[in-house]
Amino acid sequence: MMDSPIPATTGSVGSAEPQPDGRIKGAARVQRLSGSTLLLSGLLAGAAAVLQAAAWPPSTSDELPRWTESHHLALALVDECLVIGAVLLAVSVPGLWQGLDARRRPGIATGVALIALTTPVSVVLGVVFGRLVYPAYGIAVADDPQTLALVVTTWAGAAHAVSLVLMVAGLAIGVAMIRDREDSTALGVLGVAAGGAQFIAAYPWLFPIAVVTGCQIVLAAWFAGIGMSLLLRARQRLVTHHTARASSRR
Repeated sequence: MMDSPIPATTGSVGSAEPQPDGRIKGAARVQRLSGSTLLLSGLLAGAAAVLQAAAWPPSTSDELPRWTESHHLALALVDECLVIGAVLLAVSVPGLWQGLDARRRPGIATGVALIALTTPVSVVLGVVFGRLVYPAYGIAVADDPQTLALVVTTWAGAAHAVSLVLMVAGLAIGVAMIRDREDSTALGVLGVAAGGAQFIAAYPWLFPIAVVTGCQIVLAAWFAGIGMSLLLRARQRLVTHHTARASSRR
C-alpha cells in the first residue's frame, strides 16, 4: 500500500514516536508476516505436490484400500501440508493486498481476492482428504472401497475447482505485474506461467503425473517468490524510512 504523506505533528503532544513512524513500522510488520507465511505456504504446496505424486490414486475403487494402506504416511503428510498451507495462505492475504497495492490495481485486487477465496475450500479439502488416513470417533473408512471412492472423487472435484480459481488469480496478478511495471517482471511472468499451469493441474486425468506435479510446483514457486519479495520490500521500506529520518535530523 502506498503511504500518503502525513504531517509529523499528527498524534498526541509529547508522544515518544510520531504516528507516521508507527504506521510505517506497522505496515512493514504486516508485510514481513505475510511474506513469511506466503513463503512457507509455497514450500508446503511444493512438498504436497511431490508427496501426492508418490501416492497417486489408482484407477479402480477395488484398489483403494490397498493404496491407502501402502501410502499411509505419504497421504497423511499431504493432508497436513494442505491444511497448514491453506491457513498460512489465509494469513498472508492482508499483507499481499497491502504489499501489491491492490486497492488501486484492479487486476491485483481480483487475484488476491480469488486467492483468499481458495483458502477455506482448501481447508475443507484437507478435512475430506484426511478421511483417507485418519479415523473419526473410531470410525475408519479405509477398508470400504465405495466410501474411499466417494472421498477420493470429492477431493478430486474440490481440487479441480481450486486449481481453476488459482488459474484466474495467477493470470490476473501476473498480467497486472507485467503491465504496471511496479513489481518484478520475473514474478509477473512466473505468475502467468503458474496460472496457465493450473489449467493443466485442474485436469490431472488428462496429463502425465510428472506434468501435473511440475505445474503444481510452478505455483508453489510463485507463492514462495512473492513471499520473498514481500520480505525484501518490508526490509527496504524500513531502511529507507530510517535513512530519511536520519537525514532530516542533520
